[in-house]
Formats: sequence, C-alpha cells, structure tokens
Amino acid sequence: MPETMLWPLWNRAAEQRRGDRLIVDPMAEELVARVDYDFAEHFGKPSVFRPIWARVCDDLIRAYLKRNADRPVVVALSGGLETQLWRLGDERLR
Repeated sequence: MPETMLWPLWNRAAEQRRGDRLIVDPMAEELVARVDYDFAEHFGKPSVFRPIWARVCDDLIRAYLKRNADRPVVVALSGGLETQLWRLGDERLR
C-alpha cells in the first residue's frame, strides 16, 4: 500500500482525539485502527495540516452543493483512503 494513501489518513484520524477538532472523521480513526502499519514510526507526530485541508475542502464542497442543489457534480481524484464522502453525509454524493 503506498504511503501517500496512509499519511493523510493518519493525520485525519489523529485529529479525532482533539477536543477542538476541525473535522469529525470517525471512519479515518477506524481505518487506522484496522490497518496493520506503524504510522507513528513512519510518519512521526501527526500534523494538523491535513485536517485543515480536509476542513477547507469540506466547507467548499458544502457551499457548492448549496448553490447547485439540483444536479451537483463533485469528482474526487487521487483521494487515496479519503473519507470525505462519509464526512459530508450528503445523499446526493456517490
């Protein structure tokens, strides 16, 4: 499994332990628990950069969905182990 898929996941999962977390992403936390990988050894201390990135993107997509309520189109490319679909929780997204 490419590490580029795991690093953002590691940071989003770590964000779930913060009381003032920027995103709610229990799926990322669950995936990190299920993957047999030493995240801390490979990536070190988690960074807030990826949760900030996720929050900004989530907010932009939510705003887009409000403006395009009829037939929104959102395409996620190179998402790796992205959990954004579940974070957004919008039934129009697949």
